[in-house]
Amino acid sequence: MTGDKMDDILEAKAAKIETNNDTESTSLSWSSFKQDFDQVFGMATNLLLHPEFRADKLALAKQQEDTASSAAMTILKRLRSGKRSCLPMARIARTHECRNSLRFTR
Repeated sequence: MTGDKMDDILEAKAAKIETNNDTESTSLSWSSFKQDFDQVFGMATNLLLHPEFRADKLALAKQQEDTASSAAMTILKRLRSGKRSCLPMARIARTHECRNSLRFTR
């Protein structure tokens, strides 16, 4: 069964199968309604025992990773640029800006 077909079945059943990994471990989890447990558990088991790595999907994942990496670098560069940053939390107030923004009243 293709990944796209699995996605369609899971979506129709309001179920999900997810994987997560880091440098030392990998996990697989799923959730489904009770009446769909056998089918979703079977899909999760099949995915674990017989993973499919289609070349077109791997290429798409690589492209998305490259795009995300590029976006992260753009944000990092903007964060480094200080006052001109598009992110308010990256703006660094200069001393004279702080003085000008403070008004004391008696």
